[in-house]
Amino acid sequence: MQPENYPSHPSHPSHSSHSSLDEQHLRVLSVLYFAYGGKAGFLALAVLLLPVAGWLMPPPGTAWMSWPWGDPVVPGWPWSDPAAVPGWPWGEPAATLVGCLFMAIGAWLFLVFATMAALRITTGLALRRHRHRTLCLTGAALTTLQVPIGTILGIATLVVLLRPSVEQLFGATANQPPSSAPRK
Repeated sequence: MQPENYPSHPSHPSHSSHSSLDEQHLRVLSVLYFAYGGKAGFLALAVLLLPVAGWLMPPPGTAWMSWPWGDPVVPGWPWSDPAAVPGWPWGEPAATLVGCLFMAIGAWLFLVFATMAALRITTGLALRRHRHRTLCLTGAALTTLQVPIGTILGIATLVVLLRPSVEQLFGATANQPPSSAPRK
């Protein structure tokens, strides 16, 4: 139990101002998590260009750098005419392999970025609603792994969430019964 002179104790005069400061910190952190999650979501969509590039790779049976609208031939550039370069190491199988690698790596990166975006946005929602403290702690811990912005955001979130007054704030909202108002 906390002593009565502790600022987060309900009988302490600064309890209400301390609680509003905690709520303000949680609100700011939730906005930052929304922005950081939006950035990860944008990167997830941008990474989808890799599978598209892999899909656009020439199919087997065509030469490397062969496109449906014609071959780009630039005099003096070895990749524009593979037959002009002796010992050219790539051929049809390499084009297919590179296309498959682009598609696999792009799909994997999309899943990673989309998962991180979903975790950050969910953490932002939980911080805003003062619910699911364990989720917020987990999201903050995983965010610290992304240097430098994620580290700063994650540590700031952990500092705020580990305050006893914030823990009580999360506990108070978790103990409230759900509203009986009908949903629209």
